[in-house]
Amino acid sequence: MEGLQVVCFTVGPYQCALEILAVREIIEPSAPSPVPNAAPGVEGVIELRGAFLPVVDLRKRLGVTAGPPGKYVVAQPRSGERIALVVDTVHDVRRWAKDALSAPPALAIGAGPPCVSGVVKQDDEVVMLLDLAQLLLQ
Repeated sequence: MEGLQVVCFTVGPYQCALEILAVREIIEPSAPSPVPNAAPGVEGVIELRGAFLPVVDLRKRLGVTAGPPGKYVVAQPRSGERIALVVDTVHDVRRWAKDALSAPPALAIGAGPPCVSGVVKQDDEVVMLLDLAQLLLQ
């Protein structure tokens, strides 16, 4: 079956997804070590099997009040290094037909770089497919 495979998770009130090819693994959160002069939303770094990964709180990037982290989604943009994304909960892996994905409404994405590359209505919820590269530019 041709389509798009995604990892679905929750960030505050938002149902979100990333293409499965960008996701390396899901891990339990650990306290990041702070880094001086870190970019906004970067909580610090963690060590994962000999590599240091920046921890980016998606809740802060998406304007959601942050509580304790639920999970880390370890992801790797196509042209970048691995990062740990703080999310509330990770749900499942889903497969979407290519034609199920719609472009987000222009008014909904605002003036900055669009971090949402598409939306899908699945059951009674709207799931936003995040553009990892654009999200990290913000």
